[in-house]
Amino acid sequence: MKWSETLARFACLLTAALLMESNSHAEGLVEMTGFKDSERERVLLFDIVPVSRCMFGDYDLLLNDLQNARGDLALKFTVESIGDAKTMVWQGEPLKEKTDEKNVGTYRVTLPLPGKSRVVGVFLCSVGGGQDPDAPCSQQSLSPFNEGFSPYHVDSEGAGKAGHDSKPYRDPKVVKPKLYYAQFLAMNNHKVAAFSRAPSRDHAAALRLFGVNDVALGDILSETRGFSEVLASLPVESKDGRLQIYLPFFDDIKCNGAR
Repeated sequence: MKWSETLARFACLLTAALLMESNSHAEGLVEMTGFKDSERERVLLFDIVPVSRCMFGDYDLLLNDLQNARGDLALKFTVESIGDAKTMVWQGEPLKEKTDEKNVGTYRVTLPLPGKSRVVGVFLCSVGGGQDPDAPCSQQSLSPFNEGFSPYHVDSEGAGKAGHDSKPYRDPKVVKPKLYYAQFLAMNNHKVAAFSRAPSRDHAAALRLFGVNDVALGDILSETRGFSEVLASLPVESKDGRLQIYLPFFDDIKCNGAR
């Protein structure tokens, strides 16, 4: 084989390898930028941002729960290690002032630099007055959105038909604490990357390329997949060095052009 043919073949193989690596990252992880770390710590700011949809969503559930709990529930935000023998929990500190007109609140979380690549969960939940205020959000009740929102649905079956008698709406007597949001970040001392979709086998390749320990990978994928399949939370995104937690809500104007 001529040298030129050998060189061309090597270039093709190298290009294919680079494309495979790029696709693996694109398939599962999106790198976040703009963070300022100290020698030992990483400070992350998470904005809670409602996003309009033509259907009820996580923000509707959260607001209904807080209103009907009549002061018996409080919101909390945690970042928790995933796949470790002992879960580490970092509590979110709510900031007093809004940082952007579109968000409804911001939590600051201070993490030690991991030293190694790891996966952490980002959780938003409610806690009851009798619960440990420092308990992990991941331990709160986990259920699909339709199940959590069912107490707030109005009985409309048969509406418009002759003789239809709708059941009157009644607020739920008891509102239980629950988990509203769960998404995941991969991080090391130099980078932070967000899961771009629900974990899968293809996602494992992206985490390996990020440097996540292969021994822990099975537990990580199993745990993250469990939360993702139930809640289907929107991915974390970044804006100006801040992380955005998007919570959908029903927007009548968006759906019907109502004023």
